[in-house]
Amino acid sequence: MLTFFANLSILRKLLSAFACLIIVSVAVGGMTWQQVSFIQTSNGWTTHTYKVLKTMDTVIAAMVDQETGLRGYLLAGEDKFLEPLRAGQVAYEKEIAEVKKLTSDNGAQQVRLDDLDRAAKTWMNDIAGKEIALMRDPATRDQARVLEVSGAGKQSMDAVRAKGAEIEKVEADLLNVRAAQQNAAFSTTYTVAWIGGLAAFLIAGALCWVLTRNIAKPILRMTDVMTKLANGDKGIQITGIGRKDEIGAMAKAVEVFKHNAIETDRLAAEQAKEHAAKEQRASTIAKLIHTFEAAVIQILQTVTKAWGTRLHGAEHGSDRRSGQTTGYRVSGGGRADFSQRPDGGVRGRRNGRDVVRDLRTGHQVEQHRRASGAGGGRHQHHGHDPC
Repeated sequence: MLTFFANLSILRKLLSAFACLIIVSVAVGGMTWQQVSFIQTSNGWTTHTYKVLKTMDTVIAAMVDQETGLRGYLLAGEDKFLEPLRAGQVAYEKEIAEVKKLTSDNGAQQVRLDDLDRAAKTWMNDIAGKEIALMRDPATRDQARVLEVSGAGKQSMDAVRAKGAEIEKVEADLLNVRAAQQNAAFSTTYTVAWIGGLAAFLIAGALCWVLTRNIAKPILRMTDVMTKLANGDKGIQITGIGRKDEIGAMAKAVEVFKHNAIETDRLAAEQAKEHAAKEQRASTIAKLIHTFEAAVIQILQTVTKAWGTRLHGAEHGSDRRSGQTTGYRVSGGGRADFSQRPDGGVRGRRNGRDVVRDLRTGHQVEQHRRASGAGGGRHQHHGHDPC
């Protein structure tokens, strides 16, 4: 599982992490909303039940008002005592209709209310109506009072009260059930909130650990590797090459940089080695040239001395013919002094190569002069032969 997660792209990792938190939050929020909605609905039904109970109290009160007015009329015999009875009848009709409307969703209560209404109508018609009719005739007033004293009216009214109490008890039981359900809903809400918070905390911690392990730490390691590679450390080990996410792509790129840096260093080392070899060859050639020049200078010194001796010997004959002579003086460093004679020549210092060239030229001149001298002698000899 962790390997699969590690191979996901960074975007998918982050989306997965947020998705887990969102799922937990939605689950906790959904359950909380469900319980709160139930509590709200229960509160509405509780209010409704209290309204039913209040209406039932009004219904019973209206029957009591009727009973009170009837008894007052039986005792006094005056119509003004019937006003509570008449007001009670109006109130009863209104409130019984209201309570039936309120409990229209409850079939059992509707049946009980019908029973209550029949009992109330029985008292109104069979007891109250009969007694009032008897009271209107002075001859039968005593019969009306005897009927009331017989307990028929009380028995009928007790049936009304009993049915009313039964209806109210059912509503009170509903209140108790709804109160228990509300308490359970509150408890469930608290539990869901506590468990959901704990689950979100644990999941967030787990996701933090997973993201740190699969994203943050690999990026820090890759940053450290790139820093070391930039500082010239080519022996570093690059991790994460086999991964399928962006970290793996970065690792492959850094591996390429590493190989390129190693290849660059190798080429630079080869170039440096080749340059050093060229320098060594140049140094060796320079030493050979220096040795060669020293040998040439030594030879030139020897040759110059030899030619100087020969030219010095031929100097007097050359002066008689041309009036000029050229002389060389070799210095200790292999350089020769070339100077004109005191009668008007040029004096200067010349190097070994110039001396060699001058010596060769002088040698050729000397050979030509000697050849010319030999030819002249032969001509002179041939000129005297005839003599």
